[in-house]
Amino acid sequence: GRTGLWVFLFALAALTGILVLLIFGAKRKIRSIPVPGAVVDAHPLNEGTVNVMKGVYFDKSHTWSYMEKDGNVRIGIDDFLQHVTGTLTKIKFKEPGDHVRRGEKIFTIIRNGKQIDIHSPISGIIRERNVSLIEDSSAINREPFGDGWVYLIEPVNWEKEIRFMFMSEKYQEWIKDEILRLREFFGIVLRPGKPAYSQVILQDGGELVDNVLSDMEPEVWEEFQRNFIDKSV
Repeated sequence: GRTGLWVFLFALAALTGILVLLIFGAKRKIRSIPVPGAVVDAHPLNEGTVNVMKGVYFDKSHTWSYMEKDGNVRIGIDDFLQHVTGTLTKIKFKEPGDHVRRGEKIFTIIRNGKQIDIHSPISGIIRERNVSLIEDSSAINREPFGDGWVYLIEPVNWEKEIRFMFMSEKYQEWIKDEILRLREFFGIVLRPGKPAYSQVILQDGGELVDNVLSDMEPEVWEEFQRNFIDKSV
């Protein structure tokens, strides 16, 4: 009789354990179902997630410039801009030998047909373009200050033009303002309360979502161009 009781209790414990596992698993499945309009596994976009490279000059056109030992200047886009656009799929270049002026359109970054025209932070002659970006434009996202550089330019007015640029701490302060301005921008363009707005703001803390422009309509990219790139000229 006692043996039968132990067998019964063991079977009951095993059955209870199975039921607990089934219930727990069902709850996990329910929790993992994404809510429409919610951002799943998104990362924040804030001044802490934007890389501020020391030793380079930053311009309000969201570009950086760095003078090499030979006197030529390497340029690219800043980390803020690549965080905003998401992974780039194409770059449109000017040709080596072309003369450019500060504030002039110098290249175009593209994600799935949606694009932003970038203005040159300096004046000079294009000596080299980063042809590796033709095959792999996403290098800009991975290493905007390294393999993601865009041009090597022979400058003609370097000392005067760097007066309009920032370095580390001042640039970091400016980026804080740009992120605030970006949030206000989406508040105007998308209107809080709309489903699209919930896709750009994290629920916890109300911060912007990383790659915030990536899936937006071309019209939103055009508005971003006017408000954050063209106004810097």
